Amino acid sequence: AKGHVNLSFGNANLLAFVGRVASKPIAKEVCNGVMSRFDVSSRSFTMQWQGRSVLITGAGAGIGREFARQLHRKGAHIIGASLVGAELASLKEELPGSTTFTVDLTTANAIPELMKAIEADGLSIDAFVNNAGFGLFGEHLDIDAGRVEKMLNLNIVAFTRIFTDVAAHMRANGYGSILNVASTTAFQPLPYLAAYAASKHYVLAFSEALAQELAPHNVYVTTLCPGTTRTAFLAGCGLDVDHAPKGSLSSLANKVAMTPSDVAAKGIAALEQRHGFVVPGFLNQAHRWLTTGISERIAGRVAFKVFHATAAK
Repeated sequence: AKGHVNLSFGNANLLAFVGRVASKPIAKEVCNGVMSRFDVSSRSFTMQWQGRSVLITGAGAGIGREFARQLHRKGAHIIGASLVGAELASLKEELPGSTTFTVDLTTANAIPELMKAIEADGLSIDAFVNNAGFGLFGEHLDIDAGRVEKMLNLNIVAFTRIFTDVAAHMRANGYGSILNVASTTAFQPLPYLAAYAASKHYVLAFSEALAQELAPHNVYVTTLCPGTTRTAFLAGCGLDVDHAPKGSLSSLANKVAMTPSDVAAKGIAALEQRHGFVVPGFLNQAHRWLTTGISERIAGRVAFKVFHATAAK
C-alpha cells in the first residue's frame, strides 16, 4: 500500500527495505531468528545436567558460586576457576567431587594452560558459565588507569579468549551450551560506571552475534543480564552497602538488589531452555524496556543525575 502509510520518524527507506526483504526466502528465517530471542515458549528442549561437566569462571564467590551450587545439586560435575585459591578450597569442601583451578585469566597463556589442565584431567566441557568480571564506580578520570585496564583485560580480552577456546572445543565435539554473564548496564551509557558498562555492551553484542554463528554447530549461547546483585561486586565498585546512609547510592543499590541465588536460578533456567537472552527480575526487565524506549543520550543524562545526586550522600 505504497503512499498510504504516514511515517513520522523518517523510516520510509527502512520500510522499503523490509518490504523487499520480505519477498525473499531468507525473510522467514530472519524473522524466526529475531522472534526467538523474545518468544521462547515454543522451545521444548530441556538440558539434562546429570554427569555433565560445567566450567564456571569466578566460581569461588557471588553469582559464580551460586551457579556451582545449583548445578552441583542437579548432578553436574563442577569445574571451578577463580583467582582466589581460598575460595576454591572452600568450594571443593562444600561441593564434593568438584574440580578447581586457581588461575588469573588475564595473564599470558593462562587460558590455554587451563584448557590443557582440564583435558589432562580427562574432562570435556559440556557447558560453560563465562562469569568472571568486576566493575569500578566513580568519575572515569578519577579512577586509577591501571585498575581500569585490568578490568577491561578481564571483562573483554580474557572473556573473549576463554569463550573462543571453549566454543572451539564444543564445536569440535558437536555440542555445548554457554552462558555469558553481561549486565543491565549493557543497555545504555552509564556515567560513573562508564568503562564497566562499555565492557558489558561488548559482552552483550559479542554474545548475540556468536549465538548465531554457533547455533548451526549445536553450540548454544545464552546471555544473562542481571542488575544489582548482593555480592562482593558492590564492594569492589566502592559501594559499602552494610554501612550506607539512608538515601545514598549504596543504600539504593542494596534495596533493589537481587540475591545471587535468584540470579543464578534464572540463568540456569534460560540455559536449560536454550534461550538467547534473559534479564532476571521485574525491576531489571522494566529497566530494559524503559531504556529501549528512550534515546541513549537521554538515558545517560538521567543516569548521571541519579548517580551524581546519590554519590554525594
